[in-house]
Amino acid sequence: MPAGINQDVAEDKSTAALKKNMKEFKSVTDWTVQAVGDYVANSGFPDLAPKFMAHKIDGSVLYYLGREELIEVGVTCVGDRLKIQRQIGQLQTQARAEFRNAVTWEALESRVTCCLGWEACFGFPCCWCQPPREVYRLTRSSLRVEYYDLKNNCCGMWCGGRLTIDNWELETIVDVDTATDNPRACTVCDYPRSSVEVTNRKDSVVRMFLKIDEADAVQQAIRDAVAEAKIRIMQPGGAGLAML
Repeated sequence: MPAGINQDVAEDKSTAALKKNMKEFKSVTDWTVQAVGDYVANSGFPDLAPKFMAHKIDGSVLYYLGREELIEVGVTCVGDRLKIQRQIGQLQTQARAEFRNAVTWEALESRVTCCLGWEACFGFPCCWCQPPREVYRLTRSSLRVEYYDLKNNCCGMWCGGRLTIDNWELETIVDVDTATDNPRACTVCDYPRSSVEVTNRKDSVVRMFLKIDEADAVQQAIRDAVAEAKIRIMQPGGAGLAML
């Protein structure tokens, strides 16, 4: 079998091992010594797995293995050492992406109901003109808001619309406020909802409409996420591996 095919098979096993461990653990830094040993073995180095385990290499130190550390572990073959270093680099990249893109909060736009409990009455008297609910999603790196711009406000989604996505990097956010919104669902009732207003460096503002008792908690979650994102950027290299 050609050497290139062997290499592809080894890389496929490495990817499969990574995906398996990713499902079992929230973060690579949480991997146990056994998990790291399994990853090394499934990556094409079954003879080296016991050496990693003997030196108690777990996920918290896996990222920091360099040439000298690998030699001390017992990886004396230059080819194996370079392959392992490359795989650790790939592991770092994928784990960083997993960390940055992990959803920490998400919700749909809250729409008030009328006194009969009918959400369909939202926006009365033009109940049929309303677009689909907005979608809000917060990760460790960004705040995403999805909403529709209707082509014709008089016929709602019947005339189609354009999906717009605002995706803000957390480090660009400068202010997070809350407010109370009181859209009337009908002429005899008035059910309030809360909103979180987020402002970025360009003074652009996005509003997220939530249930009346949710705004404070969401405001704090966004502020905490922004603070953590800025801390990671200030760390050496900007990668913030220690935060993983």
